[in-house]
Amino acid sequence: MVRSIVALLMLVLVAACADSQFPRALPVAGAQTLCAEPAPLLGEPVDGLEDDYFVCFHDGVNVPEEAARLAAKYGFTPRWVYGIIPCLAARDLSREIVDGLRCEPTVDHLSYDGRVDAL
Repeated sequence: MVRSIVALLMLVLVAACADSQFPRALPVAGAQTLCAEPAPLLGEPVDGLEDDYFVCFHDGVNVPEEAARLAAKYGFTPRWVYGIIPCLAARDLSREIVDGLRCEPTVDHLSYDGRVDAL
């Protein structure tokens, strides 16, 4: 639980520190962009968590409703749907699902899940 909270706080920090001087999207090996301007995919995969992601939405999106819609559309089950920040966490997403999510108009960005060690 503590590890999840710390990872979530790190995600919020990264999102809060976003600046136009940084690239909006990182190139992803093997990615097939399905749209002209895919949402950014932030971070780098971590061994053992390569297919685990946070999917974060634009402000004002009804997160539980949109998480349910996307899960039904793409065939995945969210591991967590957050109420404080507009994000969901999901495990074992295929490259095709990630590419599709990046083209959803409600999605602000995706980021790789990772490990966080307690201080």
